[in-house]
Amino acid sequence: MISNSKSLNFWVSFMGSSPLASLNCIWLAYERDGFLPDKVIYFVTTLAKRKVEQYLAVFKEFFARVKGKRNIALEQLIEIIEISEPSSLDTLTELIAHKVEEYKKRGVVAVDITPGRKIMSIAALEGAFRANADKIYYLYLLDESYRNMFAQEIPCVIQTLYVIERNEKTKLLECDKNAIH
Repeated sequence: MISNSKSLNFWVSFMGSSPLASLNCIWLAYERDGFLPDKVIYFVTTLAKRKVEQYLAVFKEFFARVKGKRNIALEQLIEIIEISEPSSLDTLTELIAHKVEEYKKRGVVAVDITPGRKIMSIAALEGAFRANADKIYYLYLLDESYRNMFAQEIPCVIQTLYVIERNEKTKLLECDKNAIH
């Protein structure tokens, strides 16, 4: 488990078009590392802002499924930061790096590079590296037809959680290839 009683867990990411892509990465990080965010910080374009209610709905479902593990109001859990579009790679990278630096002062910071367009994933990765994020997660989904399903409903052979930790090589979420989450 990453967290300790003295620090908080922060999750920094862009908000993409699929709420479950983002949530599933958090869910698998929880299963793998015990990492459950105390605060989720989403950078949101005007277009993606229309998805906020869908994101809140899937987060409610997630916390209902991990009931008893964390009791937190969603209004306190999710911070939405609107960004203008189009933004340059440098601008997006600096936004991520700044938030990672800000929250590292208060706890453990994970950056999810899964959601958003490619430029957003590159910016999230670069910003995480610049600000020395504690963990970087990427959820690879082999078959996009599973895109709108919860992680536990997707066969583990279809999804792979890549984790980059400081001073460590990339790790995979190990699973029994015959099992279904």
